Amino acid sequence: MMKGIIVKEKTSLAILLIIAVICIVAVNPAQATPITFSFTGAGSGNLDTTVFTDVAFEVLISADTDDVSYDIYGPDIPIIEDLSGTIDISGVGIGTFVEPLYVFDNQTTNAVGFGNRTEYDLIDLPVISVGLDTYDLTTYFGPITDQDPFFGQFVNVKLSIGALTFTSMSYATFTAVPEPGTVLLVALGGLVIRRRQR
Repeated sequence: MMKGIIVKEKTSLAILLIIAVICIVAVNPAQATPITFSFTGAGSGNLDTTVFTDVAFEVLISADTDDVSYDIYGPDIPIIEDLSGTIDISGVGIGTFVEPLYVFDNQTTNAVGFGNRTEYDLIDLPVISVGLDTYDLTTYFGPITDQDPFFGQFVNVKLSIGALTFTSMSYATFTAVPEPGTVLLVALGGLVIRRRQR
């Protein structure tokens, strides 16, 4: 008898949790959410006098979905500006970008990327037929990979650890991940539903 009461209480708690998550999302769908944009790949180049060849790199840029703007380049290019970011070049070092960064998605050309106001676009990934024509930089997206990304302006980019230049780059991948707390709430809701169905 006691076991049946405990199971009913757990089920009721699970249902309340699901309802709470649904209410939060439904009542405030435009709520700002921290989001991390990731650009990874392999590249060759130099950091000051240190030369590297075909090593893995990862760029992480933190943003807030409330800061998306369409005013600068037109209605089909969402952009978030004045961002901070880091790059981790395997075996070379981890540095912070000195110039403020921007992340954009050109929906007309199906190209997502990031840059700064000195060198402009540092990496562009033009990938057709994956949803970039409607992506607005506010939700989970990716990973998408471009075997031969455009990176021609990534020359002497100022980092906290020196000036970085890429001379070649391949298999660049873009991923956007909202704040872990939001993703965990949704995953938890799904887990509770799954357990309930057993």
